Amino acid sequence: MIPNLEENLNRIKTDIRRLSPHPDKVTLVAVTKRFPISVLQQAADLGIDNLGESRMQEALEKFEKDPLPGVIRHFIGVLQSNKVQKLVDYFHWLHSLDHIKIARKIYEKESSVNICIQVNTSGEETKSGLRPDRVSDFVKTLQKETPGLHIRGLMTMGPLTEDENRIRKAFRLLREIGDTLRPLETDTFSFREYSMGMSGDYRIALEEGATMLRIGQGLFGPRPENQ
Repeated sequence: MIPNLEENLNRIKTDIRRLSPHPDKVTLVAVTKRFPISVLQQAADLGIDNLGESRMQEALEKFEKDPLPGVIRHFIGVLQSNKVQKLVDYFHWLHSLDHIKIARKIYEKESSVNICIQVNTSGEETKSGLRPDRVSDFVKTLQKETPGLHIRGLMTMGPLTEDENRIRKAFRLLREIGDTLRPLETDTFSFREYSMGMSGDYRIALEEGATMLRIGQGLFGPRPENQ
C-alpha cells in the first residue's frame, strides 16, 4: 500500500487548479510501471481512473489479474510492431506514435484507440519522437494512408536538466506545433491534447498548457527495485 497516495493526489490536483489555464481539461495519468496490481487498485479506489503503463508484458500480467473495469488504460512506452494487437485489445490510449509502420498496423485492426503523436522537442538523441520539422508531413502521410486513425494530440518528454527555461521551451514548442496543425484537423484527427509533464516537471507543463500529465513517482513514491 502507498501511505501518502491520497495526500500526493490532492497536492497534484491543487497544482492543476493553480497553474493550468484550463484545469477542467487536464487529465492525470497515473504511471504504474513496476508497481503491483494492489497499487493500481488503491489508485482506482481514490478515483484515479486513468492509468499508464510503459512495458507491455508487465501491463498484460496485471490486467490478467484484474482488468480494472472502468479504468482508462494508457500505453506510454515505445510500442513494438508485434505488440499492436495487444495494444488494441487492452488499451484505450497510445501516447508514443512516431512510425508510419505502427500506424498502418493499428489502422488495419480498425481500432478506436486514441493516439498522441510523439515529438522530440528537446533535441536529445536519447529520446524517441519525431523532429518538430517532420510532424506536419507525418500527419499528412497518416491522413493519406490511415485516415481512420483516432489522432487526438501530441506527446513529448521534457529534457533531462534542471534548467527550467529549457524545459519550458520544450513544452511550449509542443503547443506551438499543435497550433500549426489545426488546419489539418478532420473528423478523426485533432490536435487538442498535449501529453507532457512528469513527476519532476509537471508544474511547468501545466503552465505551458498540458492536458495530460504522466505522473508516477510523484504519486506513488519510489518504484520497487525488484519488479
